[in-house]
Amino acid sequence: MKPTTSHTRLNLTLLCRLTASLLSSALITSALADDAGGGSAIRLEDLEVTAPRTSAQTMAPTESRLDAYQPQSIINLQTIQNSITPTADYALIANLAPSVSNFTTNGPGLNESKPIVRGFTDGQYNVTFDGIPFGDGNDYTHHTTSYFPAKILGRVVVDRGPGDASTIGMATFGGTIALFSKDPRAEPSFTPTLSDGSYHTRLVNLEVNTGTLAGAHNASLIASYQNMSTDGYRTLGTLKRNTYFLKYLQPVGKNTTVTVYGSYNNILFNNPNAATLTLTQIQTLGRNFGQDNDPTDFNNYVGYSYQSKQTDLEYIALDSDLGNGWKVSDKLYTFSYNNFSHESPNNNSGPAKTDLGGQFKVNIVRSLGDYLLLSHEDDMGTVKAGVWGDYQHGPRYNYFLDYNPAANTGPIMRGGMIDLNHKNSVGGYAWNMKFYTRTVQPFVLYDWRALPALTITPGLKYLSVSREIAASVNQTKDLLPAYFTKKWTKTLPSVTANYRVASDWSVYAQYAKGLLTPALATLQVDHPETTDIPPQETTNYQIGTVYKHGRFNADFDAYWIDFVHFPITQQNPANPTNANDVIYTTASGAYYSGLETEVTYYVGGGLSLFGNGSLNRAVYKKSKRQIDGVPQSTAGFGAVYDRAGFSVSLMEKYIGPYNVYSGAPSPDLPLPPTALTAVQGGYSLVDLAIGYGSKLPGHGFLHSYKVKLQVDNILDRKVELLKSVNANPLNSTYNVLVPRDYYLTVSAEF
Repeated sequence: MKPTTSHTRLNLTLLCRLTASLLSSALITSALADDAGGGSAIRLEDLEVTAPRTSAQTMAPTESRLDAYQPQSIINLQTIQNSITPTADYALIANLAPSVSNFTTNGPGLNESKPIVRGFTDGQYNVTFDGIPFGDGNDYTHHTTSYFPAKILGRVVVDRGPGDASTIGMATFGGTIALFSKDPRAEPSFTPTLSDGSYHTRLVNLEVNTGTLAGAHNASLIASYQNMSTDGYRTLGTLKRNTYFLKYLQPVGKNTTVTVYGSYNNILFNNPNAATLTLTQIQTLGRNFGQDNDPTDFNNYVGYSYQSKQTDLEYIALDSDLGNGWKVSDKLYTFSYNNFSHESPNNNSGPAKTDLGGQFKVNIVRSLGDYLLLSHEDDMGTVKAGVWGDYQHGPRYNYFLDYNPAANTGPIMRGGMIDLNHKNSVGGYAWNMKFYTRTVQPFVLYDWRALPALTITPGLKYLSVSREIAASVNQTKDLLPAYFTKKWTKTLPSVTANYRVASDWSVYAQYAKGLLTPALATLQVDHPETTDIPPQETTNYQIGTVYKHGRFNADFDAYWIDFVHFPITQQNPANPTNANDVIYTTASGAYYSGLETEVTYYVGGGLSLFGNGSLNRAVYKKSKRQIDGVPQSTAGFGAVYDRAGFSVSLMEKYIGPYNVYSGAPSPDLPLPPTALTAVQGGYSLVDLAIGYGSKLPGHGFLHSYKVKLQVDNILDRKVELLKSVNANPLNSTYNVLVPRDYYLTVSAEF
């Protein structure tokens, strides 16, 4: 799908039609619906359904809560296990929500993805796991394949807002994608899962539940091991991952629970030198070209571009009811990200500058943190106070390699010899540093029950972030050293309100400030000690409503966000003769606004219809032009069937058009005549999942089984998404989406 100059907009009329059509279907079919059906327990992969799913609340792929104070989409375990490919990452799951756009170029969960939420890119929003913010220490971005595969997730919540005062994280700026781990089951079980699919993708997942252990004061444990491997859609797009997961719940007395969690991933994958393809490459090499086996083709040889990663996350949590309305929770955690990457192949290494070479990059992050929350509830409301602290540190370095040992006397390193005299290095190093990030966030808020049906929650948090760099070679073209510390502080207020119009209907409103401190890159300039970049800030205004009544679920919201301090780079005016001397500064900012909705109607007989959609507008304040790469709309719709062991889902996701620019100046300035603008048209993909599970009678060794067939992009649409525009269309670059693929999954419970 190529860029177009004309397209059909998903406008407000279409959004209203989406809601109205589902509602009218509900009214027409409600009299005919037959809710009769067996209530016997059916084991659905990792989930036991002990009652028929006969309401919109139990069938909704995405939904909000009646006590919500900001827009959110909850994606439950049923949807994850019955409608999502087992190799998926959290980005693919979050893509079900309105205002979220995501795509894959190597297969579902088989490459790093960067979801966009309301136009905010990865690094501008939080991702948390069981309430713990995690991500890169340098710019708060995330690696979707590196931590938590779908099989260990119990729920995903997309919060489209900065949250209240107790919401923690480096980037409350653009919202939170909150991941939650699966809990142990009450009954013991052993559940192996085998999956095989396109691109020689194979997954083995072995899960053990101890059940409730009466002899250990009702403790319980869930543990799993997963091995996943694939050749990938892109040529030589191999990925291999081993994942280990454990969660242990230990009650202590009647009112206290201790939770111990740990997970570890070991990943090896090939990483194409270029993530995108030009139109010429698509036409000559094929739309799935990634790498080749030709050592003389240094740009594309698989032996020069690959990565290995090791990640882990552990925590110990205490939750206790102290009595008389007092509760305390504390979570002590650590996580790490270790990336060893061979990349940037070239043919100008070595003494003669003619050897094949490349670069070896190391990025290591270790985080230590704690989140303490104390609350007290009385007849008037609940006061909450606490503090979050996080300390991240690690080395970051990159050195040049020469793959011709006969011509280079440098020390032997991983994959080659250090090119000690490379012109873009100091002693072979492109950069060499250690970084330290320290974050402290105390907070207080009060859930005031002003009326029996009205809760108003004012809150305040204070965020303090400091960055320290010790670099013998800073990551700049002039390769200067840098030793410095920068600190930012900000007080962030919020006020939310939730009014229960009826037992099944609520309305809410939110005012909140969001903050994003400058990324490490803003300090990777020739004189970072003189750089004074203010944090990016948002002021969020949101209103919404949630309705839940038996067969019908619906929620609707509107948002307006004022974003200030948009970061940009420019030539240092104090040193105009040195092209390498660039500085970071800020533009005025941008406005984000939009409408979002979700609807589910339970027709009856196990069948539900659903739809969601959004209209999203993101424009720079002064130039008034659309922010590049931001879809102007999203929509999702389809049907879900779940009855007597059969499960079927048909889901379509539409991503609206977006703009791409070349030669654009500062966001504060209008486009010059020499700039290029292209519009990538909207596109939609349809996924189908069909499954059957049965609980076997009696008390045999095999308790239940399930078989599921997943077909992604069932209509086999060939979509190429414009990434950059060039005056010569053949040189414009594209992200190439995968065609139709298949995955067959078999699981059993013993």
